[in-house]
Amino acid sequence: MYNLIENIRANSMFFQEKDVTSDEENNLKSLIHRHLSVRIDKIEKLQNPYLWAAFKLKQCELNSNNVLQLIHSTAACNVKSIKQNNLDWRRVCRAKYGYGVSFSKNSDYANYHSSFTGGDNRVFIICDVIANNVLRVTDNKSFAPSRDFDAYQSINGYDDISQLSNMKVLYLHNNLLETVSNLSGLRNLTYLYLQWNRISSIDSLNNLSNLTNIYLGYNSIEILKGLKGMPQLKVLHIQRQKLLPNNVNLTFDPETISELSKSLLEINVSDNNIKSINELRSLHNVIHVNVSDNLINNLNDVCNTIQQWKKLKKLEIKRNPLEKNKKYECEIIASAFDLENINGKQICVTTRIFLQSLKIIKLKREKRKQNERNMEFSSETRSFVHQLPLEFREIVSRSIIHNRKKPNL
Repeated sequence: MYNLIENIRANSMFFQEKDVTSDEENNLKSLIHRHLSVRIDKIEKLQNPYLWAAFKLKQCELNSNNVLQLIHSTAACNVKSIKQNNLDWRRVCRAKYGYGVSFSKNSDYANYHSSFTGGDNRVFIICDVIANNVLRVTDNKSFAPSRDFDAYQSINGYDDISQLSNMKVLYLHNNLLETVSNLSGLRNLTYLYLQWNRISSIDSLNNLSNLTNIYLGYNSIEILKGLKGMPQLKVLHIQRQKLLPNNVNLTFDPETISELSKSLLEINVSDNNIKSINELRSLHNVIHVNVSDNLINNLNDVCNTIQQWKKLKKLEIKRNPLEKNKKYECEIIASAFDLENINGKQICVTTRIFLQSLKIIKLKREKRKQNERNMEFSSETRSFVHQLPLEFREIVSRSIIHNRKKPNL
């Protein structure tokens, strides 16, 4: 078998392209879209004869028929190397369950845990994976076991950990949690991961005085309320809540936002059916805001809110209805104080200063035109009044003065 593998490798082109049938295409799209709504630009079916032979040999050695179809996500720039050499576990830089390649049945999970250093151009690789000796672990287990397992699978649930007062990082993501409790004793906790659960309320998440980062994405939270007694909280991710019916949007408790405004530097509320970001205008210290994939349509509302975020450096606001205005990015840059990046694109200082100056000129021009219109109206009014009989002039003049004193509603 060894010689056969070497001959296959020597005589092949390392990988071969195969035709994709319509059934295969539909199945693959269904596998990806089941958990993640993305545009699929291209589907390729590839086979490396050498790697396929090595796979079958390993399967024989393990005497295992437990082959799973799983998803691995990576940057497009890594594909050529993977096609030729297979996935390389030595490139792993995060090793929660020991060093190894991460696979998932959930395309959203695979994409989230993939490195973003390669940018937004991503690739999903559908692989056949031999799972021979599997250890099921809870998600708060953050080290590899001593026994020789070749796969680790996380399961739901966690025990009472309130006495672990020295814990700094807690992983509870990808479980079936509906509530979160027993965390009040974790006074030294700084990072809390609660993504991909069924949590609908976070009222109990309070008084974690040293918490700096909390991740709540992919739950069922309808209102951001709670998070009190967290003076160090800097990063809040609460994107893509599973809100039913589909027209329900994430809302924000004013008291909570006011509390968060003292320390929060980064917030991600993308894909939550949000129509306005006005409720977030008091977050004066934010540096990075992600409101992509929402229903934001009012550009003036966005610009007015951004003017309150004096420290904002990075804004993600892609895939909102306001994109119909082709100049919306320019309007936002002109309204921001010191924005450096919008939708992943760097903003040079010259461009920012030019757009801000242009907006000032436009505002002055509009104000001048408004003053001219007011003067014309005043002149026409005086002319009209003088044409009235004497007994009506005083009545009309009083009426005009009275209306001018009324406040604008």
